Amino acid sequence: MDIREIRRQNLHRLVGEFDMKKSLAKRIHKAPSQVSQWLKGYRSIEEDSARHIEQMLRKPERWMDVQHLDAATALVESTPAEAGGIAHKLSLPTETVAPTVPWEQLKMEPRQLPAEFYVVLPDDAMAPVAPAGTKVKFDTRRKAQPGDAVLVAGPQGEPFFREMRALLGGAWEAHPSNKAYPVLHSEQHALVVLGVFVGIDRPWSALAR
Repeated sequence: MDIREIRRQNLHRLVGEFDMKKSLAKRIHKAPSQVSQWLKGYRSIEEDSARHIEQMLRKPERWMDVQHLDAATALVESTPAEAGGIAHKLSLPTETVAPTVPWEQLKMEPRQLPAEFYVVLPDDAMAPVAPAGTKVKFDTRRKAQPGDAVLVAGPQGEPFFREMRALLGGAWEAHPSNKAYPVLHSEQHALVVLGVFVGIDRPWSALAR
């Protein structure tokens, strides 16, 4: 899922928190018509708008850019019990398990990476949303677009986790969230995209804060 769809889903989540689209629009000082276009996908929620929404609603920085998983959803089916009561069958959604690839092994050719995989981040380049130690999921099948968070490899195969930002002429830059880390240039650093960010694996307690 690209970052534009993640932001759109998070906006739907915020509408639920405020009960009405008009109430949310008022809180973030935007026209209801603009919020409606965002929700329907007619317009993308760009970088400055995402940061504005977070600031107006006192959300953590880059909250809009991360998938926020609800508590495990249960499908309850009712069937008659032998004693005349109701028995509830709990069915939890199945989850496809992607492998975890050690950071040191990311220097392999991109075609050797699985379709989906996790890595544990070794640094704070994308903090505060994804600090060192965060388990992050990537998809090698997705085409990276400006605004996506991506895993890239430098000229020596060294991996970096950054946000893709477009430049004129088809080039792009890989930006960290943490300004203490360097910005990389697609041509100057011969960057290759290894995978597109699709989610963060965190305990519910961490996501709920």
